[in-house]
Amino acid sequence: MTEQTTRPHLDPDTHLLLCDLETTGLDPRDNLILEVGFVIVTLDFKMVSMFSDIVDPGHQIAWDELHPSVQQMHNTNGLREAVDNGKGIDIGDLEEGLIDWYRENFGNAKVPLSGSTIGFDQAFLKEHLSDFPDMIHYRTIDWSSVKELCRRYNPEVYAKLPAKREIHRSIPDLEDTVGEAQFYVENFLFTTRPEA
Repeated sequence: MTEQTTRPHLDPDTHLLLCDLETTGLDPRDNLILEVGFVIVTLDFKMVSMFSDIVDPGHQIAWDELHPSVQQMHNTNGLREAVDNGKGIDIGDLEEGLIDWYRENFGNAKVPLSGSTIGFDQAFLKEHLSDFPDMIHYRTIDWSSVKELCRRYNPEVYAKLPAKREIHRSIPDLEDTVGEAQFYVENFLFTTRPEA
């Protein structure tokens, strides 16, 4: 009989849990999640783990009724083709996999959700997932708020912000957010004052 060993859970104080969703629109009550992406990074932004999947909406999406910018985005990024070709999984099965992944990494700890304009993603998670939203912390870490602060308080640093690729797929967008977060930490958030 072999003894099964599991690695220790990650410390929520030394890791960030970032999320990005792709959806059919802006209103979580009227629109659907098309893709879910999560990454865990250390405080020096080294990738630890990722979770990503496309969602099967369970019915045909009326693409032509979506906002033209959303249509164009998902035609270009390949999500429309992937969803129409049945590449996704049921949202309930996706949530089960997400919960298993989260527990494997953080156990029962409540970790703040982080990301770019993360309130948007959080609203969709609360609307479309049943159990996962209660597992995470009520606080969030929103890098878009840091962006707005940097733009106002240090426009010289803001002008050096690397451009995002605007791919509009969960994992590439998260990679861009991680890079942006690292930029703020290294150049804006924790600068020291010169000695008098």
